[in-house]
Amino acid sequence: MRLNINFDSYLELEKIGIGAFKPLKGFMTESDFYSVVDHLRLPNGKIFPLPVILPISYSLIPEIKKSKKIYLSYKNTTVATMEPESIFKPDFKKYIKKIFGTNDESHPGYKMLLASGKYFLGGSINFLKKVENKYTSYEKTPLDVRKRIKELGLKYVAGFQTRNVPHKAHEHILQLALQEYGGLLIQPLIGKKKKGDFLPEAVMTSYNVLIKNFLPENKIILGALTTSMRYAGPREAIFHALIRRNYGCTH
Repeated sequence: MRLNINFDSYLELEKIGIGAFKPLKGFMTESDFYSVVDHLRLPNGKIFPLPVILPISYSLIPEIKKSKKIYLSYKNTTVATMEPESIFKPDFKKYIKKIFGTNDESHPGYKMLLASGKYFLGGSINFLKKVENKYTSYEKTPLDVRKRIKELGLKYVAGFQTRNVPHKAHEHILQLALQEYGGLLIQPLIGKKKKGDFLPEAVMTSYNVLIKNFLPENKIILGALTTSMRYAGPREAIFHALIRRNYGCTH
């Protein structure tokens, strides 16, 4: 059967497919979800701190249960195939404290998770095609970044996670990282964020200006990370560390 996915789910799929979310090989199953929430690890023991799940409509469940292969489609383009392994309905309210460190139901990450859906489909994916989108011009794949690291001859590369435009304290941190490690991946997050956060154009333009005028361009790689901000504190710090390691960062 064919399953149409929205933009947010496409971006998650793409990150799995290009290796940004390694060791994930697909959207999390029910056992994956509870293992990650309870233990910050996948069932195989590998560290992974946050849910990456695919919402589905309740009405599609009977058809999904009869299908051995699902064709995932975004904007009328087949972008991946999926082997359905698990359909589940997690009680997010039960896990808000574990994931986000708070019981406040107005927390932006919790509200995004709650709004994503009630039923979810887990299973391994075979990623077939990247689709041009509003963020494409800003991003680099893990393969792109690793290739650029080699071209620049960088032995060590520190990853810098941000979702905002740079200010003087950011600049100071970047300078210190360059002094310590010699190479830098600046990778602003420009996926779904909370109301009031900076727009992607402002973030990327300001970093281009900063690098061009005040930092050594031959030691820096700039490329956006197109995924949702989770606002999940320490868990998200681990999540971003894993992602930047996949992009070739050493620190």
